[in-house]
Amino acid sequence: KLGSETRAGIRGGKGADSGSRGSGGKSWVRVEPRDLVVFFLGALAAAALGTPKHRAVKQVQSETEPGASEAAPYTLQGTTTTTAHPKHAANGLKPNNNFQVPASDLGEDSSGNRDSSLNGGWRYSSDPCTSKKGLVFQITQKDRQRGKLSKKRIEKATNAFKRCGVVVFEGAVSESVTRAFRSALEADIEPILNSRARIRNLLKSSMRNMGSPKQVWETNASGIQEELFLTSANTFRERNDGRIDIKVEAEGAYASEQLTANRYVFPVLLRILGESLELKSLHAIQALGIGEGTSRKPQHWHRDTGLLFPNDDHFHISDVHNKTNGVHLPTYAINQFIPLVDFTESNGPTQFTLGSHQWGTKWSDDENEDVIDAKFYTKEGSIILMDYRTVHRGTYNKSPMRRPVGMLIWGRDWWSDTINYPTKCSASRDDSHQLSRGGDRMVENLSPGLRQYAARAIAGIFDKQTHSQACGKASMKLRRRNFFSVCVNAWAESLGEELRREIV
Repeated sequence: KLGSETRAGIRGGKGADSGSRGSGGKSWVRVEPRDLVVFFLGALAAAALGTPKHRAVKQVQSETEPGASEAAPYTLQGTTTTTAHPKHAANGLKPNNNFQVPASDLGEDSSGNRDSSLNGGWRYSSDPCTSKKGLVFQITQKDRQRGKLSKKRIEKATNAFKRCGVVVFEGAVSESVTRAFRSALEADIEPILNSRARIRNLLKSSMRNMGSPKQVWETNASGIQEELFLTSANTFRERNDGRIDIKVEAEGAYASEQLTANRYVFPVLLRILGESLELKSLHAIQALGIGEGTSRKPQHWHRDTGLLFPNDDHFHISDVHNKTNGVHLPTYAINQFIPLVDFTESNGPTQFTLGSHQWGTKWSDDENEDVIDAKFYTKEGSIILMDYRTVHRGTYNKSPMRRPVGMLIWGRDWWSDTINYPTKCSASRDDSHQLSRGGDRMVENLSPGLRQYAARAIAGIFDKQTHSQACGKASMKLRRRNFFSVCVNAWAESLGEELRREIV
C-alpha cells in the first residue's frame, strides 16, 4: 500500500534551508510491511528509470537527511517530488578589494549621504556570474618562486569568489601531501566500511525474507547496535548512499601546513573572512566506487546550512537577501575542498550553481538562462573554495574507484555549523591560540605579516584532546536514528538493485 509522506523544511533545523519551511519539502513513498513486494518492485523500477533530465527546482535543504520513521520499514528515496519556488535570479556582488566595504556599496549617494537601510551588506550589481571563466587560478612557477600569489591575483581571486561563490587554485598542494592524506584515509575508513558491508548484508537478508528493519534492529541487538558503522556516528556520517563524511584528527598526514595554512590560498581566506577567521574542523569526503553499494544518482541540490537571519512567520527583514532593493550579507563560512585524485566526468566531481550564495530563500530554477551549474575537472592537489551558502551537489561516481576529497571548514570566530557538525562533540578550544602540537612550523611557510593570523585561526584544531576522545561512542539514540535514516532509508535503492542483480 503506497502512501505519500511530505517532508517540509525545518526552520533552522536539520538539513533544511531555513526559509523553505513548509514549501520546499521532499516526499517519499512509504511501503507497509504486508506489502514489501511493492517496495521491492518499486526499487527495481527506480533503479531502471534513473534521474529525470530536468529538475523543477533545486531543493532547499542541506546534506543532513532527517531520519526515517520506524513505522515505514523500507523507504524508497528514489521517488521524490518537489514544490517549485518562485524564480529568483542570482546577480553578482559588486567587487571589493579590501576588508572594508566601500562606501558606494554601503549605499552612499553622490552627495555622500549614506542609506541607513544598507548598513552591513553589499549591494547587488548587474554583473551576474554566468561563466566559469576567471574562476580557476593556476599556481605558476613564478608564484612558487615568490612563495605566494601576487597582490593582483589575490584581489582577482577574492573578487571572483565574492561574485560567484566558488574559486579554484590548481597545483596548490603537492602530490606527496595528497598521497599521504589518501593513504591515511584508506587506513582509517576501511574498518568502518567493513562494518557497513555487514549491516547491508543483514538488511538484504531481511528483504529476501519479507522482514522489516525494526526486526533487524531488535533481533540482532547484540551485534548490529555495536557495529562500528553506528558507534562511530559522532565522527563518521554517510550523508547519502555511498557518500561518506569522516571527521579526521589534526595530526600526521591530515595536518600538513599545505592544507591548514596554504601559502597561496590563506591570503584569499583572510580577505574574505577577515582577521577573525578560524579553522573549525578537518574532514574527508569519500564517494564510494560503483559496486560498493551506492546510489546511481547524483546527490540532491542543497546548501550545507540555512541562511543567517531568514524571514519567518514572526521575523522579517525586507532589505536583506532581497535582490530588488536590498543587500546581501558578507561570507561567514567557507568550505575548502582538496581533491585527492583527479576530478573526471566518471568519478562524480562536485557541481556548483555559480552565484547561488547570493540567493535568498527563493531559489532560481533551471529555466533561468543566467543560472550556470559548473563542474571543475581539476587535478589532484587543487584547492576549491566554496561559500557555505553556495548551492551544490555531488554527482554520481560511475567509476570502480573511490573519489576521496579532503575538506576544511573555515568560519568567522562567532560562527559554527551546529547542524551538520554539532559543537557538543568537538575538542575543547584553547583560548590562548597557541599551537600546542604544530608550533610555529605550521605557519612558517607564510609571510611574516600573515603568520599571526594563521596561528590564531588554526590554534583550536591542534588542541591536545582529540575529537575521538571528546566524542567517544555515539549514543544509542544516535545509532538508532542513523540505522533507520541511513541504513534503511538512504540504502533502499541500492539494496534493491543488488537483489535484482542476484535474481538475474
